[in-house]
Amino acid sequence: MDHEVIERCLRDACNAPALCKLNALARELTGVGLLAVWSRGEDCGQVPVCGSERETPQFCRLLHEMPQGLRRCITCHSMLAMAARSRGEVIQRRCHGGAFVVAAPATVESLAPQVEVVVISSCAFTLPDRKQGWRVTRKIAADLGIDLRRLRRAFAELPELHGEKLKVVGEIVDAAAASLTEALRGRLPAGNGAVGETPPHGIEDTLGEALRATRDPAVRRAAGPAQQTVVDVVRAVVGANPDMPVTVADIARAAHITPNHFSLIFRRQTGTTFSDFLAEKRLERASERLANLTLSIAQVAHQAGFSNANYFAKVFHRHTGMSPRAWRQRGATKP
Repeated sequence: MDHEVIERCLRDACNAPALCKLNALARELTGVGLLAVWSRGEDCGQVPVCGSERETPQFCRLLHEMPQGLRRCITCHSMLAMAARSRGEVIQRRCHGGAFVVAAPATVESLAPQVEVVVISSCAFTLPDRKQGWRVTRKIAADLGIDLRRLRRAFAELPELHGEKLKVVGEIVDAAAASLTEALRGRLPAGNGAVGETPPHGIEDTLGEALRATRDPAVRRAAGPAQQTVVDVVRAVVGANPDMPVTVADIARAAHITPNHFSLIFRRQTGTTFSDFLAEKRLERASERLANLTLSIAQVAHQAGFSNANYFAKVFHRHTGMSPRAWRQRGATKP
């Protein structure tokens, strides 16, 4: 199944009456439209639900104009959908560009196994604290070479959602994911054993191809030797959302690379392992939450991404030499 087939089938599905109604309802109630995102290896695309590309927010279009912008966006959304699938619910998280998205995965058994389809809010809203979001966006703008004034105007135009409106977006996205799944049934050819499809490579072949690709001069000119898209996105998304239930395997599936390759490029680019990076970010979040005396230790553990309070206490003690309760009583702010 090639790029054109996937794109055509997805566009047809995104014009299904149920999805168009959901998209219109989301725009009317919240100002946020829906977007379907797909990726397969080096191919990727974004399809507005029941609309044209002109309805995509200017903020997103500016990010997509740059060579790495669209790829980062799709990798980010795939990661968020993986997290939603892992948690079993729709999730709301900060995206790599500094705005917020609501993500839910749409999967079809007949869809080629290398393709992930994601239904999301169109990366087009912020929470009330715009200053923090803009700080993230400024770094992205400098990294991608985007005109800062144009991006700031576009960021200021994003709708601000909270309370009931945010809840409505989540419910609509959840319904849209189910509707897209139904709309895609029968539209896409089978992905297993289809005529003309190349048999999947083994892990060794895939790793070798990925390594050769990162050494390609054209890739380095487009992305820069220290700006691997996957690593950039992981640091931005996981760093801003350390409580997100994500693993190396999840990230590798979202980026269509092997777990070994992701671990290799992450350590090469950052000088640390992903697990150490995640632990550091979760401990930073925990130290911030411990300063809030209205939260229990169990609540702090949950908000920082730890599975339970006992495990959190062990990790915290290993890194700080004291328990979370003793740390809180001492009034410290960072482990």
